[in-house]
Amino acid sequence: MTVAAGRPPRPAAVRPAARGLRVRGAAVRGAGVRAAGVEARRLLGRHPEWPVLLAAAAAWAALLGSGSPASGSGVLGPGPPAGHHTGAVPGAGAGWAAAWLDPVSLGPGRAGGIPEIVPGAAADWGHWGLMVVAMMLPGLVPSVRHAAFASPRRRRHRTTALFVVAYLALWMVVGLWLTLAAGVLRPGVMAAAAVLVAASAWQLTPVVRRALARCHRSVPLGVAGRSADVAALRFGWFHARACVLTCAPFMVALSFAGHPLWLTLGIATVTCLQKLGADAGRWGHPVVVLGVLSAVVLVGTS
Repeated sequence: MTVAAGRPPRPAAVRPAARGLRVRGAAVRGAGVRAAGVEARRLLGRHPEWPVLLAAAAAWAALLGSGSPASGSGVLGPGPPAGHHTGAVPGAGAGWAAAWLDPVSLGPGRAGGIPEIVPGAAADWGHWGLMVVAMMLPGLVPSVRHAAFASPRRRRHRTTALFVVAYLALWMVVGLWLTLAAGVLRPGVMAAAAVLVAASAWQLTPVVRRALARCHRSVPLGVAGRSADVAALRFGWFHARACVLTCAPFMVALSFAGHPLWLTLGIATVTCLQKLGADAGRWGHPVVVLGVLSAVVLVGTS
């Protein structure tokens, strides 16, 4: 065996021992990584709602990053100044009338009209979808857990995905009609405040109490095949109908107001607490008070 100049030889018995230590260390680290992966999979398996919450967080990030819709004149953005369109109400009362409505002129050869409405409504409809995902999905956690644990393990992701797709589909239909209607009417701040007060008072009605009870109701789901898929879709549609009855007036008010951040967060919190709380009826009167105060702030800050 040759030895490099100036370097003392290492005993042959030491080298295999060092290699053995390195191998054992790598094995221990590999076992730790595998154990962490198994524990992470178990944790995610115990919480099948994590994709829904992740989607809601991503939607909130997109909303906060976008600031306002691409079109500044649709249902999700503040309307143009009074008199911008030839259909606006003239005269001394134009400002007061425009606070309620700024109608788009649809006559031939006049400003505005359908060519102006459609692009803005399309952008606003996409923004509406982000709002629904961000504000409504967190309140779905109990129903998503029911859909997952009522299904075989191999179908959990499929069942929850079908449930959420059916739920969002109804909300998107509602948003389509709303964006098209508001693109024509261009509601002003007074209309937004009035709808906000009406939406708050709506929470005291028996219709809302029954709808909130349905939000906490579960249904049997299939275990395999097309019948299981249909059951998951029906469960999502059933849940969406109850949520639309409860929350749609608030979403209309928020959209008419131009979705200011403080009002968006407030409505998201209220609707989530209503759907997650065991006794949802107790929120009725506090919601009315908060709605009236929010309407006053909305008018005062416009």
